[in-house]
Amino acid sequence: MIGDSSADRRLQDNIRRIDEKLGFIQDLLSEKIDHLRSEVQGNDKRYAERFAAQEEANKYDQEKSNEFRGALDDVGKRQMPRTEAEAMFRSIAEKADLGISGNAAKIEALQARIDRNEGRSAMAYPALEKLMSDTASLTQSRSEGAGEKGGRLSQQQMMMMIVSLIVSLIVIGSVVVGIAYAIRR
Repeated sequence: MIGDSSADRRLQDNIRRIDEKLGFIQDLLSEKIDHLRSEVQGNDKRYAERFAAQEEANKYDQEKSNEFRGALDDVGKRQMPRTEAEAMFRSIAEKADLGISGNAAKIEALQARIDRNEGRSAMAYPALEKLMSDTASLTQSRSEGAGEKGGRLSQQQMMMMIVSLIVSLIVIGSVVVGIAYAIRR
């Protein structure tokens, strides 16, 4: 039995070594399982935080979308419908056309009055017509001179034309004032 006891001892030593190795493997597995559990718990926490942040972002986005839709709805309510706008523009165009035709009639009436008054002024100022014809004949007779005398006459002629122009402008101004006064009545 001596052989049995050494075999038992060897068997016992092998079992003890296997137990030690199993203990080491169990400790290693337990350590790995604890590490994986902590990783999973950390990931769960991060996922929960991400989900909460995403939910908050979605809620904010939804609020902004609702505000934008509300603003668009307000704009739509404040805008004039197309048919109403077209009717308003048609009415404005008709009023403008009536105003234009009314103004055209008034302009024609004023033009007729001015034409009548110009005819009166020509009859009322025969002296003016005489002065203008005398100026024209004097200009013509002076322009027939020649040489140095003609040059001097040309200067005299220029002076006469300036004087006649000034007199004509005064007469025309008084006619315009008379017409304006007649129109105001």
